[in-house]
Amino acid sequence: MSNRKLVGKSLTSFVLMTLGFLNSIIFANTFSPQELGTLQLLITIASFLSVIITFGAGTVILKNPGAGRDISGLYLYLLIRSLKIFTVLIFFLFILVFIGIVEYEKLYTLVIILIYSLIQSIYSIEESNYLIQEKLSVSELIKSSPKRLVPLLVLCVMIITSSDEITLYLEYLVSILFLLWVTLIRKNINLRIEISKSTRREIYLLSRSLIFVSMFSMLFMWGDTFIISTFLPMSDLAYYNMAYTIGSVVKIVSVIAFSGVAISRVSQSNDINKYKDVACLSSRISMSISIIILVLGALVYNVVLPIEYMPTIGVMYIITLGMALSSLLGPVYAIVVHTNKIKKYNKIIFSMVVFNMIFNYILVNKFGIFGVALITSVGEFLLTMSVLLLCRDSFDVLFYSVKKNALQIVLFLMASFSIIFFRIGESLSFYIKGTFL
Repeated sequence: MSNRKLVGKSLTSFVLMTLGFLNSIIFANTFSPQELGTLQLLITIASFLSVIITFGAGTVILKNPGAGRDISGLYLYLLIRSLKIFTVLIFFLFILVFIGIVEYEKLYTLVIILIYSLIQSIYSIEESNYLIQEKLSVSELIKSSPKRLVPLLVLCVMIITSSDEITLYLEYLVSILFLLWVTLIRKNINLRIEISKSTRREIYLLSRSLIFVSMFSMLFMWGDTFIISTFLPMSDLAYYNMAYTIGSVVKIVSVIAFSGVAISRVSQSNDINKYKDVACLSSRISMSISIIILVLGALVYNVVLPIEYMPTIGVMYIITLGMALSSLLGPVYAIVVHTNKIKKYNKIIFSMVVFNMIFNYILVNKFGIFGVALITSVGEFLLTMSVLLLCRDSFDVLFYSVKKNALQIVLFLMASFSIIFFRIGESLSFYIKGTFL
């Protein structure tokens, strides 16, 4: 797998993230901050349920490609397993409605959310299926369909038809994603399952470890959504998620986009040194995108977003810097998977979830979403440092990108702190005056 393919994947990811950002801008100008916050909470719940339904299937495909690149049996086995988990969740939901814990009026919306979760799970499996075949750009397109490409199409349809109901948006989204998968992605599915009992047990044990990693990672990334929706107005959730959408581009394009590639490259060659080139390229991309966001961020807020978003621009700067610092070592999770330290990583990510929840609770009432953004950034950095300590026997490999890009990193840090120092103070002052005074 050449570096040219990695660059191509990163560029594809960046273009798709740009479309995703366009999607967020249309959201912000179509729905009120209160409505948008509610929709984003529902989408976050769906993403969390998708982690449960997927049950680590994506990483299982990357870690256990089977006989060469013919993984049709493994693909179908994991797909059927996700359908079984989905059925159990639907059954559990109806039980909750029957005993009165969930209101009957909310049943339809929750079923739509569960179906959307299943579709996200299916697309995650598809992404890994193409990734293991080194079709990197195709895998990136599939990955982006549920959250960027199709939502953008749905929003355009709703604008044309003058519709603005959240439930209707979810209905359109689920329908189009399902039709796309049936007609384009899986039209020639090979209906064979050739997985031995020993392999199935190996898959189950690996999945059991991965599900905890995935759930804790999800809580680590999106736990702030639940904190904000609990203690602050839903409009603040819309402001925060807009800032997070922009700031997280750094990590998505430079780390998350490369994580599957790194796992696949290292696992297939059984050579941990294959990680070095991926990490170096990942680090350089993260610094480049961070500077672009820090320089042009104010222009974005001034020109394309409603004026009520402007006082929270400092949140975007804080998150961008945190994501950049946590991305300098590259997609470190690949080393965790390769060295079979998933169980220990579970403990680390769980500790970071607890850290985030406690300190978010302390700071949210005093500093609002600025406090949440600060803890999110600190948490991202601490998680990366914890992985560095966990995999200290691979220290040379993990730290290679820092040594290789030392001068660029020093210049990047000087430029970043200079930009942020002059911008965050004024933004925080406006936000506190508008929210707490």
